[in-house]
Amino acid sequence: MATKLNFNHSLDFEYGKPDQLAPQITRIIANNPSPITFKGTGTYVIGNKEIIIIDAGPKDKNHLEALLKFAKGKVITHILVTHSHADHYPLSYELQKYCDAKIYGHKPDFSDALDDIGEDMHGFIADIELNDGDIIENNEIKLKAIYTPGHSASHFCFEFAAQNALFCGDHIMGWSSTVVLPPDGNMTLYMKNLQKIADLKFDILYPTHGAPIVQPNDYINALINHRLERDEQIIRCIENGLVGLDEILLAIYPELNPALHSAARKNIQAHLLRLIDLGLVKNIWFD
Repeated sequence: MATKLNFNHSLDFEYGKPDQLAPQITRIIANNPSPITFKGTGTYVIGNKEIIIIDAGPKDKNHLEALLKFAKGKVITHILVTHSHADHYPLSYELQKYCDAKIYGHKPDFSDALDDIGEDMHGFIADIELNDGDIIENNEIKLKAIYTPGHSASHFCFEFAAQNALFCGDHIMGWSSTVVLPPDGNMTLYMKNLQKIADLKFDILYPTHGAPIVQPNDYINALINHRLERDEQIIRCIENGLVGLDEILLAIYPELNPALHSAARKNIQAHLLRLIDLGLVKNIWFD
């Protein structure tokens, strides 16, 4: 029986309006909705007087103004980027013009890769390259960088131990399963790092897209089972003689929005590469 993933497609917010989700945690959502970004990029502001920004978002004048308005009278000490996709990092450079904060993140690993909304990722350059376990702190807040490649080779989550919370970027999303698009995305690593996050037993996850996730391990287990079931569907398709990506796509996503076909096709490819790694599918060319 297929695992039922209970995605939360409701989000109570107003573009540009700060929403305090917990003590020291505020979210402001950028007005960049799409079939990939849901309602838009959720920028997190952590702290009261000394603040850390996570995922400043796309280059958007109104979103910049909203962030600066909220930051007035505060000191921006760090700008963190979960990964190098174009809905997450570009506004970091505009924001940096108004503060002395450094930009922290991880450069993309693939010279020919496009991100999941079809834009070149290679405009992203961090001032400080993150490593797994790095501590980012000011006088109010202490975060730890957790390297979680999978959705993107450059992906980091950020642990806020004081609230047993994780800012999980796109590694785990609140409104859908995460797309994994080779070569930058890697399904084998994605599955491994889902389990890595589950093992840390957080009380709450704050994704960049979608609502907070309040029962993280149940949700992560459902995501893992969903991916395992997708593996089984693909294996059955191959056993039935379907070897083209488009054939498999139509078989397992018969009602999918055509706007998402390109991402779904790459997602299937990611599963196939994982199945090849596991020795469950022969290493043949899929097109």
